[in-house]
Amino acid sequence: MRKSANTRPRRVLGAILALCMLVGLLPMTAFAAAPQVPYADWDGTTARWAKPEGYQRIRYHISLVKTDDGQRGTPVPIKDGKTTVTTENTYYDLSGAIANAGSGKYWFTVQSETGTVIGDPDSPTATVNWNNDLSAEIYSVTTYDSSIGAPSEVSWEDGGQNETAAVWTTVGGAQLYQFELYRNGALVHNPILQPQSTAGGNSVEYKVSGYVYNYGGEFQFRVRPIKDGFVGGWAESGTKMVVLNPVDTIKIENASLDVTADQEPQFNAKVAESDLSYYHIIEGWEGSDGKMITSDNAMNDKLTNKITVFEDGVTYNYFLIVTAYSGYMVTDNAQITLNSEALTYNISEMMSQGKAADGDAMAGFPIENGFHQAQLFDLYSATAGAAGPAFIEIQNAEKSASSVSVTAKWDAGEVTPIVCAAVYDASGRMVSMEKIENAQSTGEQAITIALPRDGDLTGAQQLTVKVFLWKDFSSLQPLAPCDEQTI
Repeated sequence: MRKSANTRPRRVLGAILALCMLVGLLPMTAFAAAPQVPYADWDGTTARWAKPEGYQRIRYHISLVKTDDGQRGTPVPIKDGKTTVTTENTYYDLSGAIANAGSGKYWFTVQSETGTVIGDPDSPTATVNWNNDLSAEIYSVTTYDSSIGAPSEVSWEDGGQNETAAVWTTVGGAQLYQFELYRNGALVHNPILQPQSTAGGNSVEYKVSGYVYNYGGEFQFRVRPIKDGFVGGWAESGTKMVVLNPVDTIKIENASLDVTADQEPQFNAKVAESDLSYYHIIEGWEGSDGKMITSDNAMNDKLTNKITVFEDGVTYNYFLIVTAYSGYMVTDNAQITLNSEALTYNISEMMSQGKAADGDAMAGFPIENGFHQAQLFDLYSATAGAAGPAFIEIQNAEKSASSVSVTAKWDAGEVTPIVCAAVYDASGRMVSMEKIENAQSTGEQAITIALPRDGDLTGAQQLTVKVFLWKDFSSLQPLAPCDEQTI
């Protein structure tokens, strides 16, 4: 956001207010529908403005005003002795007019005018009928003082540990500096900075490490001085290209996945030693009842519906907030390992389904093929039960010409569960299933799953066997995450 300096002489402001009051007395038919330009300001000695939306053709009338005494403005000839020029561009170079008029303080005004295209609107030779009704004037946000000048020796200065700063030499008398940082051509940061002194010739720096090394890309900055409410010229840096180091794994150890009813959530997870330099985490639980809790107390203070203890019958989903350190990005196809178990979790797919959130995209800093910070939901799911955490796991699985034999071990707490085993072919299609109804709450049993007779599935084809622990067969409500093995 550009800061508006109090640069307009009071007499001029008074005239504008008087005009506004007069406008309120005129018939509505006296005004055309030409849209007012939404924004206009200096880009060095070039006037720039924003285009109103929704019009086929539009052109602009530009006037330049000089004020030497700070009280009254004098129109300045811009081209061929004319004090007003037109263009269909959203910029106009006024450097020549300023050079001819000499040192001083300048502002400009812009008015729009709409037109109707006769014939093919895509033809460069199409005729335009301009309606000759101009919008209200919009003044440049700031007033340019040619005597202030521009900063010099603009450059990047890199430090160690992924640190960088914008550096320039100060302008004498400048009280403030307007700073703009661009990433991949888009403005991402624009503070107004106050130097320690107004002396000229000093080298100053402004650190922008977080923007540059957290998100990577092509960066450029520019800076201009502000003195007594007037702006000087812009000085631009060269470009700085930063390529983030990709991280292809998320390895989490010692996570407590116990959701025993009436027990408080425990947060003991840590990043594997091999990944400690690349990212850090916040872990959390989200319940089917809408409650949530994380390992970060500051975040918890902002929650209005917090988990205090796991509640019987509520299903809880475990999630992580992963934040890469400066200079790194976690790739969208990173393999996630939770407590030594490799998860079948596709980060890109989860984001597209709304089951993960890219914090960079939400903040306006998207990173191609990766992220600085993301929220990864549904990494683990379990339903709390008074008897403790349920589980089911495969002890052994073998295939023969006509069947698959799988030995499953389970614990459903105090629930009488349904134990089910299913076989899937290489395409992921289920080809056969067997279940044990009203199984013991705790047990270990071999289950034989007959294969279809139309075709031998035991050859080179890869099969996947999965075992499930359900509350009942009608709802298929899981008591624990399923386990699977490829054979």
